[in-house]
Amino acid sequence: HLGSSQCVLRFSLTLRRVVDQLVQRKMALTPQAVATWDTNTLAEMLYAAIPEVIGEHPIALKVKVADRVRKNNLTGEDIIGMLTEMTQPGSMMSAAKTYKTLFDGLDADFAQAKTATRHAKAFAQVVVMKMVLSQTSPALADAEQSIFTSAVIPDELRARDYDSYYPVDQRWLIQCGDQVPFTYDSEVGHPGKGRKGMHGCYIAPSGWIRIAVKANLDWSTWHKAYHGTAMKNVNRIAHQGLVRPKAAQHGAAGSKGKMVVYCSPSIEYSSHWVYTATRQELDAKSPGSPSRVAAAAAGSSIEASLDLPVVCKDGSYAQYVFEVRVKPGSYRPQGNTLSDSLWESWGIEYDPVVSSRNLEWIVENEEDIVVTGVMLRALPKGMHPKEFNAQRLETMKAHVGWDETEKAATRPRRYCGVEPGAISAVAWEWNAAPAESDAFKGPQSYDDKWDWMRYPDEISEIIESAYLDYQRFAFIGRPEGAPGPYFIDFGSECEDTTWGWPRTCGHGPQQRRADSDQKQDWRMRAVRRVQK
Repeated sequence: HLGSSQCVLRFSLTLRRVVDQLVQRKMALTPQAVATWDTNTLAEMLYAAIPEVIGEHPIALKVKVADRVRKNNLTGEDIIGMLTEMTQPGSMMSAAKTYKTLFDGLDADFAQAKTATRHAKAFAQVVVMKMVLSQTSPALADAEQSIFTSAVIPDELRARDYDSYYPVDQRWLIQCGDQVPFTYDSEVGHPGKGRKGMHGCYIAPSGWIRIAVKANLDWSTWHKAYHGTAMKNVNRIAHQGLVRPKAAQHGAAGSKGKMVVYCSPSIEYSSHWVYTATRQELDAKSPGSPSRVAAAAAGSSIEASLDLPVVCKDGSYAQYVFEVRVKPGSYRPQGNTLSDSLWESWGIEYDPVVSSRNLEWIVENEEDIVVTGVMLRALPKGMHPKEFNAQRLETMKAHVGWDETEKAATRPRRYCGVEPGAISAVAWEWNAAPAESDAFKGPQSYDDKWDWMRYPDEISEIIESAYLDYQRFAFIGRPEGAPGPYFIDFGSECEDTTWGWPRTCGHGPQQRRADSDQKQDWRMRAVRRVQK
């Protein structure tokens, strides 16, 4: 690792040349811009970022890396592909084919670098992530530089092998931690009403970049969530972990009078702009029904501990939140507690991948939550966080078919012609056609001629609850006797142009494996909804 803050500074200045070149060329400052680089552009960018070396030929390392790019016809798509591979659990950047092509066998050369004495692996990972970050927006680059310094999160706390980039169009769910069934019975915020859910999954944080942080314990069985904080708290949290506040800053809905830590399985909820608001601002904007006024008076629980800042620079905005793991059995879930000035109605689902009955997790013991990374995202150029949230609200209104007069969601939930009613009166089934049969005529077919197997009642209730809440996914864990964990992808029953989406998903509801293998066409099975 870098030996001193001076090395960090010199290294940052070296990498800054990449950004300067982009500005001079007026290249688009978006993560996807990297994917448009041809071979020569990538070679030039890496040439600028690689340090000079001590000796008779100071540019030797620069030339070697640039030559490897050209010899192997690498492009920006290869860089993005390498980072996308990192979204699979257990993947390491240094094991990726593109990384090896660029940097294998160069440890001796990097040891002679003028800027710092470090091995190729650590330096190369920094170069790659810095290039992607520099493409995103000036605000995101500024946020990254503010967080990852010797004074905030120093180099020795980084876990670069697990940095990841999640493209905007990624849609997947994988098991993450022990599977634990939950009954949502909290009356705080959006009421749970006894609905069922299965915890222990990880949903793609589309459009975000993950900067990994070391955690000194085995959290592999713990559940993933997110937690935001003010910049002044980042250093303390990175070194000491999350601690319960001495006093609630904006109130503490659902805390039962205790000092607790709040987090959310929804990265969108954790990155709401409200985390910069003061208690006075919130109290001044809390009209509405008595229950929502009461929640506003208590203060949104997420507001109590997150207080998330938004970095602004050169007309662009960036957000960041902590990625955390939470010990199963140590937290209590509750619903959306945002007041109606911040989210118009609890009847409007907040996130299409996390039910509004499960938006906040309350952790009473700070030893039961650990930081594993920092998530960074740039907002669309020039869009203020409040404007971004207003746009999300309109999108979710369209998604649920919100009726402004009735103040209710009206999008039909009649898949397979079954009218919504008591959850216990509905069953879900999966196509049990032989796996070796033609996929689209067999397992993925909705034809009645095939045998259909009914899910156990408790799993049917989990699926039906997610469906009624307009979710894209329903994690069902590993049913007894099953070869692996599964989830339901509702496909076009969620994403449909009729209901505000830019495109209609190309498939109906399907059962899929909840593991890291994204190329699983042969394992997909159609699912249907029937009246008991």
